[in-house]
Amino acid sequence: MTTFTQHQNQKINLLLASLLSISLGYCLVKLQIPKLQEVRDVNLGTDEYLKQAKAEELELSVLNKAPNFGLSNFVASHSYIKFLIYMGDENARRKTGYSLSPKYLEVIAENDPLFSKAFVNLSAASSIYGGAPEKTVEIMDQVLEKLTPDFPQAYLVWLYKGVDEVLFMGDLKKAQHSYEKAAEWANIAGDQFIENAARNTAEFLTTNPDIVEAQVGAWYVVLTSTSDKIVRQAAIRNIEQLGGTIEVFPDGRVVVTAPKSSN
Repeated sequence: MTTFTQHQNQKINLLLASLLSISLGYCLVKLQIPKLQEVRDVNLGTDEYLKQAKAEELELSVLNKAPNFGLSNFVASHSYIKFLIYMGDENARRKTGYSLSPKYLEVIAENDPLFSKAFVNLSAASSIYGGAPEKTVEIMDQVLEKLTPDFPQAYLVWLYKGVDEVLFMGDLKKAQHSYEKAAEWANIAGDQFIENAARNTAEFLTTNPDIVEAQVGAWYVVLTSTSDKIVRQAAIRNIEQLGGTIEVFPDGRVVVTAPKSSN
């Protein structure tokens, strides 16, 4: 059995990287996006942050449904900037969590499905911090119907989708296809490292490996990366469904134990 604690993110990262034969496991521990500085250094109360979150959710709902009058690229770019500010406001995120991340992803994908660089950043936020990997994969499937290999980092969209399909959804067959496409597109883009890593991962998945321990570790990262109650409940539910156990100590420490591997 493997026990995960809040001081073992490095161990989890190494486990995931080893399982997937790829060096991009870091995206499962911490989203690597620029943090925008807040114009003002204000620490508001919980009620004020909740009101802000409700207003942002309403704005995203309007943007997702209202006609864009030919300004789709502007709407996508505006939403991406708003997303970076949303992620960078650590005071607010400690109070309200990251549950709007999938909604930002949806708005941007709807308005500019060719915005490949944005999807590379948003996919991890939506799956890990937002706790919505199935929604993320659904959106990425729609995006990849329109994306082509010549867009910047487009192959990483396939790659990150494969990560979600393995670690959060346990769909090895679909993940294998995603890694094969990532290798194919990385070859076209001239990124030999990612091509080899993705191809090796696809071959590894054909062996039908036992990935439960890595899945529990991935959901542990979700559990300890957000304060959103709904997201945390979803993480706990998935850990328990996978056979893992959870202990929460009075000092706030969370310890998760994965079931014994069958291998």
